[in-house]
Amino acid sequence: MTGGDLVNAQFVHLYCLPTYRIDKKSLNTAIKGSQGEIEKECDIQMDYGGYTETRRLYVGHLAGWDMIIGKPALTGLNALIPAGTKPVTIQPEGMARFAL
Repeated sequence: MTGGDLVNAQFVHLYCLPTYRIDKKSLNTAIKGSQGEIEKECDIQMDYGGYTETRRLYVGHLAGWDMIIGKPALTGLNALIPAGTKPVTIQPEGMARFAL
């Protein structure tokens, strides 16, 4: 699998969120030899500082994270992530850019 937004399976279970079965996808990580499988997706209502949208995230077992927002969300929101102390900004379609 290349690129994806992920939500922790424990988060999904804790909040009783409905899931949808999908064909198995391999989850490759940055650690050599570390790989998992994704078999479910879940719709999540996201709120980015007042701008809301529903995103379909892959459900996986994440160590230490509730969600990992990846390339699909970041490119869809036209996110800019500068180095240093400047804020992350997004510019959803039809809206002015704003800081998170």
